[in-house]
Amino acid sequence: MDQAKPCSSPIVSTCTLTASDGKPCVDANLYRSMVGSMQYLAFTRPDLAFAIHKVSKFMHNPLETHSQSVKRILRYLKYIVSAGLLISKVANLDLQALSNPNSAVDRDDRRSVGAHCIFQGPNLISWRCKKQPTMACSSTEAEYKALANTAAELMWIKSILHELGIPLWQPPTLWCDNIRATYLISNPLANALTKPLSPKKFTDVKHNLNVRDLPFRLRGHVEDQVISSEITIEDQENYSSKDPVKYQEIKSAIPACNRR
Repeated sequence: MDQAKPCSSPIVSTCTLTASDGKPCVDANLYRSMVGSMQYLAFTRPDLAFAIHKVSKFMHNPLETHSQSVKRILRYLKYIVSAGLLISKVANLDLQALSNPNSAVDRDDRRSVGAHCIFQGPNLISWRCKKQPTMACSSTEAEYKALANTAAELMWIKSILHELGIPLWQPPTLWCDNIRATYLISNPLANALTKPLSPKKFTDVKHNLNVRDLPFRLRGHVEDQVISSEITIEDQENYSSKDPVKYQEIKSAIPACNRR
């Protein structure tokens, strides 16, 4: 890979990774070794979280298409090897989180992939990209589950800050782009549509969080308390495969993905 050509995005749009379509990988041990090493990168490279999540699902039986995807991630690393986390000293230490799942993205089991990122002021301090344990019956259910997981992470970080003696002057803010999910959190009614859900999941946390809707605005910055869904880290999974140019615009808008 030393002579490989760099590329500007970690995933290609024409490659749909499944567990059965393709020839077996020539060297499965090498595949596992490369992916295992990449998992350490995800701790400091949020722009790689979704791509590494995709290839990590096939460790038991990798195919050639999976191996090609891993090599593309290495080519992307060669393109932007100097990127890393940027932590700034600021007075504002309030917590804000963005949650957004990719509904039914897995073609093998149709489960959704939940993703979130948490900021303390302008600094990104926590992120995750993980498949949900059960299949969601609707996008609202997928959003609700992702919000519940993000809220739990927020409360854990809030408790750590409290133990360190760092005060929060206002409750953490949790943003999402599904109005129905925010309505369900505010008013957890039990009906036919909410049977698969557990509205009590938010009983203990909704009073400690400000759950706000995240409207879709074609903007690249934060303005008037409206955060564009295009600058969230979890939405990189869409543009990284569909539009490499847009992927670079999104990545440049996130301080954690800029070059040092």
